[in-house]
Amino acid sequence: MGIILNRILMSMMIIMLICRRGSTIKGRNALRRQEMDKKRYNTLKELLLRKRELLLGDIKIIEKEAYEGVDYVGFDPVEQGSFDSEKEIEFSMLDREARQLRKIEEALDRLKKRKHGNCGVCSKKIPLKRLRVIPFAELCVKCQQEREQERPDENPR
Repeated sequence: MGIILNRILMSMMIIMLICRRGSTIKGRNALRRQEMDKKRYNTLKELLLRKRELLLGDIKIIEKEAYEGVDYVGFDPVEQGSFDSEKEIEFSMLDREARQLRKIEEALDRLKKRKHGNCGVCSKKIPLKRLRVIPFAELCVKCQQEREQERPDENPR
């Protein structure tokens, strides 16, 4: 009876050690995930803030150029037409930059809520490579392509 009891106790001790070791490994993995998530968060935040600063600078320059001489009236109709076309292009650029700035602000809000960086459709992480190009991207490439195929008339950006 003593030998059986010893074997049972030894088995229980081994099981307890295995369980403890497993929880330690799980704990280490959770810490690594948190560190990676923190690093990804900081990278995304930096990308968004840098893009926002660039856009704000561009908007100031374009705004200055766009509003410069708005009340200009040329004597030559061709000259006036050229001036009007130039202003139309500048206001169009200003509108595009303002839309991108809004998307950056929305992405920063999502980031604060820890929702930015994951695809809005499939919930998978959007690769940093894509976010470096389009820091305010809401969809992974696959889901973005599917959306564009479904709605070819809409401009995704």
